[in-house]
Amino acid sequence: MAALIPPLPPSPLLPRAINISGQAGFAGQLAGNNLLSAPFAPGNLNLNGTLELANLLLNDVQFEPLLSGPVRVVPGQAIALNLQGEEDLIAASLEPCRRGAACPLPYLPSSFEVRLDPGQGEAIAARGTQVGDQLAVNLDNFPLQILNINPAEAINVPGQLQGRVDAEAQINPYTLAASGRTTVTQPGIGSIQGEELAATFAYQNQQLDVPSLSLELEEDTQLQATANLNFRSGAVAAQLEATGSVQDLLDTLQITTLESATRFFERPENFVLQGNLPALSVGLPQETIAAQLNLLYRIQQQRQQAADPDQFRLPSLLDIRGPFTAQADIGGSFSNPEATFEVTGDNWRWITRPNEEVAVDALGFVVDDPQIIAVDRVLVAGNYGDRTLSLAPARIELPGEALLAFSGEIGPETLNGTLEVEQLPLDLVETLVVLPLDLAGEITTAANWAARQPIPKQKAPWQSWLLLSTDNPSMTPLWAATITKESGSSLRRSAPEYLQVQASVPLPVAADSAPATLEARLGTPALDLISGLTGGTVRWMDGVGNVALQASWDLNGGFTEAAIDATGEASFENATIAIAPIPEEIVSLNGSVTFSETLLDIRQLQVGYAGGEFAANGTLPTFNPGLTVEEPLVVTAINNRLEIEGLYVGGLAGDFVVSGAAIAPVIGGSAQLYDGRAVLPPELEEEEAIEADEDPLAQVEGQPQTVAEN
Repeated sequence: MAALIPPLPPSPLLPRAINISGQAGFAGQLAGNNLLSAPFAPGNLNLNGTLELANLLLNDVQFEPLLSGPVRVVPGQAIALNLQGEEDLIAASLEPCRRGAACPLPYLPSSFEVRLDPGQGEAIAARGTQVGDQLAVNLDNFPLQILNINPAEAINVPGQLQGRVDAEAQINPYTLAASGRTTVTQPGIGSIQGEELAATFAYQNQQLDVPSLSLELEEDTQLQATANLNFRSGAVAAQLEATGSVQDLLDTLQITTLESATRFFERPENFVLQGNLPALSVGLPQETIAAQLNLLYRIQQQRQQAADPDQFRLPSLLDIRGPFTAQADIGGSFSNPEATFEVTGDNWRWITRPNEEVAVDALGFVVDDPQIIAVDRVLVAGNYGDRTLSLAPARIELPGEALLAFSGEIGPETLNGTLEVEQLPLDLVETLVVLPLDLAGEITTAANWAARQPIPKQKAPWQSWLLLSTDNPSMTPLWAATITKESGSSLRRSAPEYLQVQASVPLPVAADSAPATLEARLGTPALDLISGLTGGTVRWMDGVGNVALQASWDLNGGFTEAAIDATGEASFENATIAIAPIPEEIVSLNGSVTFSETLLDIRQLQVGYAGGEFAANGTLPTFNPGLTVEEPLVVTAINNRLEIEGLYVGGLAGDFVVSGAAIAPVIGGSAQLYDGRAVLPPELEEEEAIEADEDPLAQVEGQPQTVAEN
């Protein structure tokens, strides 16, 4: 039987195939005249008999094992069959069309009935009866799965169109005009499923009118729509309104994570066999040791990130709860649709991390509270046309005064817009990503860009302000920048004056790319960031400080000393800093330090600590301890009196030579203590002071004594 059914043209809205299988048998009489010249002329052919269909299967729908009944074919009079089983039925009666050119087919149905009881619930039935010029059609419990239609594979939604259809329609077989209503129970595509779809419709002259359509996703989430489609001109007109719960919408679309949400925009993957995959080498055996070590470092970083995915803590869970409303007007045509839309929501809750069981040594397993981000209001409004999406605006309002907003155009050949962030708390950002510094405060930023594909050389301004607080409760604005892109990315800081930054990065990176460059000037207020940069180990307290830096980086050379060229200077005047690891935290600074990627050059740097004074002069390698310097760094302890609580009170003099490198210094030299008093650490179980006459390390009268030597 399958050989008698021609294949359908490929289309996502048509069945992939009509698969019919089974065996047919006929017993009867065939009488004919003029079979060679005019076999189908009235009176020339007469077929009467009994037809049997065994094991009839239609697209995986199984009929009863045997259907049989009479078949009668009399050209010009009637064509009829009536095949029955115990429950199933296939019956039809066709009459010749006698309206000449108005006839779409030589024979038109006067009645038909197909009934199937698959034994899984209500029977499937399709009936039609001619009344005047109309054919009244009824469908009961018709499964759309029979059609084997996969309409959404292009957007990565696999699965067949499904649902149970009940419908009533009046069809004019001469004009194919139709009107009626339909209800689909549990409509869906694959695993995406709703509760019920109901619609009324009318079709005439290649125009479909849907005056009412309702789709119920869950009990509280519904969509209402009206539509008009002109298949002759391709014009589209529709209005949609939706209300309900965001959680219902996400559940219906099977969106639980960010990854599952992006599947609608991904192309289906094309897999290759394992044997066709080339071997991937990660070594550089012909390169220098420095290049190989640089590659090893990058591989180790990637392995650490893979082993600790929570390091960045980007939330993947999309458990969003709250009400929403949406309206859309759709126009244009099938080939170039247009739409305006608006979506609003209030009092949403985004659960980025559910309840988790965690192990606590003293308590065992306990349930950790979920991580929730509250959203006061969401507004997304815009339009779509000429394959371009325009948003004006898209806003997310958070508790307090925090706001995220975007407006602009996104299309295949253009991308421009404005992004605004106002008073976004950094502690909220830290719930989403791990910040590299211990920062507090708020972010306020504004960005503007414009680009086309392919992107020509053009300027794309970006302005951004970053408000941070470390130990400064005044929330001083510490960052404002302007970025211009001209065959690359560059950044120039515009205000305030105490933080000037200009950077340039060539994009994309090529073998002949210019190096990335950075110029920065930091004034006293910007040094408040030292606490965040050092994790609170060093804190800027008072005084005047300035830092200037110029650097370039050959991006093709990796993170190596040869690829980086940097120079700079830091100067201090009556500056005080607090250093957590050492006693008597406060340290004063006067003087300057110049530096490069290879050397630190310190001239007349005066350091005050614990009441004493120190002078530093000389040069120290930055990274390479094997680098030879002409004048090693020497720190001189001027004859003075130190007061380090709980450790030492008394005089100190001497010279200390600092060698090695700045990242791993080696300190040697000699120190002289005099007129002093030392205290042993508590763990030695003797906390009392030891007089100098008992131990020269503790107290020395008169002539200074050498207590440590290289």
